[in-house]
Amino acid sequence: MGNNLRISNRVMQIQKSAIHEMTRLSKEVEDVAFLSWAKPTSDTPEYIKDAAIFAIKEGLVSGAS
Repeated sequence: MGNNLRISNRVMQIQKSAIHEMTRLSKEVEDVAFLSWAKPTSDTPEYIKDAAIFAIKEGLVSGAS
């Protein structure tokens, strides 16, 4: 199988999103926070994890009234 990928003219005319452009530009600058894909660079603090577990166990997040 060859790699004969063809993209239609209509698809080629779709503009890139602002987030895509921001990501591209961020790669040109040193020491920039990369937030466009919502990928945290550190773990969730323990107190937040504990509060989430507590809320789940206590039924505070079920959505039921």
